[in-house]
Amino acid sequence: MRRTLVRALVSLAAGAFLLLALELVARVGFPLHEFEAPKLLMIHRGTEVAVHSQQGFKLPATDPRFRTVFKPNLEFRWCYDVRAGFRRDYMDERGCVTAHTNASGLRGALLEREKPPDRLRVAGMGDSFTFGHGVPDGVTWVDGLRAPLQALLERRGKGLAAETINFGISGFSARDVAHLCETEVLAYRPDLVVYGFFLNDVFVEEEEGERGKQGAALLRFHETLYGPRSALARVSQLARRVELALSRRRFESTTGYAQVYASDSHAWRACQAELAHLQAVCSAAGSRLVVMLFPDLVGLETSYPYADVHRTIAAFLEQQGIAYHDLAPDFAGQRSAELWVHPTDHHPNEVAHALAARAIAAALEPWLP
Repeated sequence: MRRTLVRALVSLAAGAFLLLALELVARVGFPLHEFEAPKLLMIHRGTEVAVHSQQGFKLPATDPRFRTVFKPNLEFRWCYDVRAGFRRDYMDERGCVTAHTNASGLRGALLEREKPPDRLRVAGMGDSFTFGHGVPDGVTWVDGLRAPLQALLERRGKGLAAETINFGISGFSARDVAHLCETEVLAYRPDLVVYGFFLNDVFVEEEEGERGKQGAALLRFHETLYGPRSALARVSQLARRVELALSRRRFESTTGYAQVYASDSHAWRACQAELAHLQAVCSAAGSRLVVMLFPDLVGLETSYPYADVHRTIAAFLEQQGIAYHDLAPDFAGQRSAELWVHPTDHHPNEVAHALAARAIAAALEPWLP
């Protein structure tokens, strides 16, 4: 009995020593950087005003089925925690990035609706990946598209000048893109409508169960990231890492896109209808629609986790005769974290936008005059 007790105590001591050793290794060799949640600021009469979401930057909705565009002539900032050294060159000393909207509530230069005859006009559409969440003016893939397109046009000797308009709006779904294209974008007579489709654009209805489930999961994940830690996680980095890993696994299992893009998914069927409608209105207006499938910026180094989902979307686009290009192979092999705006914000940074712009320009070449 005594020998058994001694063995048990030795095993407990060895286990405790191992945990202490792992804790020391975690603290010294792999320090855990904890960040504050990003902040969103609106500049009102020269004063920064904190807002909870970008919804405060948008025009009031006139139809509950559709999200709205941004208010005109806005100045706002995304601010990130840069104390651990994670600061992009375009961030100020506080970690803030300033952006603006023009008189039409869009990013970038304001263009006349009437298109000059010597122009090739490209309308970039999409959600926050297109709008350029977390990057300054002039850095989005829509901006970066002009130079390589111009080079391609000059090589063809057509005497055309490339111009691009960014119609990307944060939070937009495929339904919102189709509606904005039909009611506003096509009035600019674009030769090409390039839709930067991101995986969560599938949620075309705000009340959809799948979107609500994803939103609740994201909220729980953010509570783990930025909310109060458990008692053990407050004193142990090892425990904190386990807490974060479990929370991320729960989040990813809840928001699995494979379920959302299943053949019996109501969200995917509704999204298909919107993509088909977008193709129809573009074709009727004489504009070529080209869909660019943006990858989620995770797992690019080895095995991209949503490759099957991309194949599902691509198969539907092919079936409908909608021109498309999958950007996942263009991003393959990149270090995912080096393409993020910040560790707390996985939107594409200036490197990712430039990479996308080059790949999109090359993909558009078959449809250039």
